[in-house]
Amino acid sequence: MNIGSNSKYPSSALSNFSGHRFVIDDVQCNSMEGFLQSLKFSSILMQQEVCKLVGLGAKFRGKKKKWYKTQTLYWKGVPMTRKSEAYQILLNRAYNAMYEQSDSFKKALHLTKGKLTHSIGKSKQNQTVLTTSEFCGRLMKLRDNGLLSPTVVTKKLSILSKPKYDLMVDFDSTLEFEDVQRFVRSVINGGYKVGVCTTRNKEPKFLGVIDHEYNEDLFKVTDMLKIARGDIYFTEHVDKAIFLKGYDVNILLDDCEHEIKQLIKRCSKITGVLYKKSNNWKNNIKNLIRNEKV
Repeated sequence: MNIGSNSKYPSSALSNFSGHRFVIDDVQCNSMEGFLQSLKFSSILMQQEVCKLVGLGAKFRGKKKKWYKTQTLYWKGVPMTRKSEAYQILLNRAYNAMYEQSDSFKKALHLTKGKLTHSIGKSKQNQTVLTTSEFCGRLMKLRDNGLLSPTVVTKKLSILSKPKYDLMVDFDSTLEFEDVQRFVRSVINGGYKVGVCTTRNKEPKFLGVIDHEYNEDLFKVTDMLKIARGDIYFTEHVDKAIFLKGYDVNILLDDCEHEIKQLIKRCSKITGVLYKKSNNWKNNIKNLIRNEKV
């Protein structure tokens, strides 16, 4: 049976476009397509909204996201590579949730027999968030064997694990300046891990417009410094001391005195360094990370 949204039942009901409600990690999804497209968004709020979409509305909402350039996808703000074990396990968990919670999906699935195909799908992982084999293979395993496994990642590969950053840098009035860019490049060249944390919104929905040039000034700089998109964090106007609490960060360089003071009060494990043209911020960071190459 060839699965497609324009085919007859039950084939049509097994399309990811079909509306089957399920909850995964406390996030409401109204279709598998909504869930899959949401993985292209690093913004947690935007991801939750996309999860509620169905059919073409979901597909077109994520269509222009260029995730394939970095092969990075996200779940609840945590980045993961497309070809990782963690991503495959997330797919297992999502299909298990839909199978267990949606009677309409389960009923349609058990009305099928034999091999399932999807003629319009793609076969290469680096081109799609779900290949035909990943899609059809999961459906047949659910139908014939019950719930998919594995559903737990080892600690080393855990989707919830976060990278360790020697230095986290603010963008506006900090990394946007060339002196900071030169310094950050030298830190990276010294073998240290650098990330970017900005209070900006990741997506332009808060502006009430669709602007595909949104944050392009930031990405132009980070691409030049070869800082991966997965190492860029948007707090969406939440104080960094709160946002970074669950992250392994040694130093935050920021031009905002409020952010530095909040670190002392709320997240003392991160050392804040205030950026000003006139102060000794470079030497402060050099001493903190003890990088002789900087």
